[in-house]
Amino acid sequence: MQHTVATDYLGTEILHQLLRCPTIHKVVVLVSADNVRLGLDRVKRRAHLAGWWHPDDEQKVQVWQGNLAAESFGLDKDQRLPPLRKIQQRCKSRRHQSTMELL
Repeated sequence: MQHTVATDYLGTEILHQLLRCPTIHKVVVLVSADNVRLGLDRVKRRAHLAGWWHPDDEQKVQVWQGNLAAESFGLDKDQRLPPLRKIQQRCKSRRHQSTMELL
């Protein structure tokens, strides 16, 4: 599952539902942050504020540092091509902003 805007109100709740789904094993989230660790901290902080974060959730979340307004979402060259293609091959759906697109 690919998921953007995981730190707004709706995105945090959708991430919560995705992480609780037993058939979803990994959620890739695009987060605007100075580094991946800070991005994960931001996701965790929002989830804690919403009252649902569990330490096991971290195993299912993969943070990509990026920017939706930037070209190629601000992803570096290594993230853009091969890994994205591999993820898209396994990905059943993609959530972007306030909509969900089923593949």
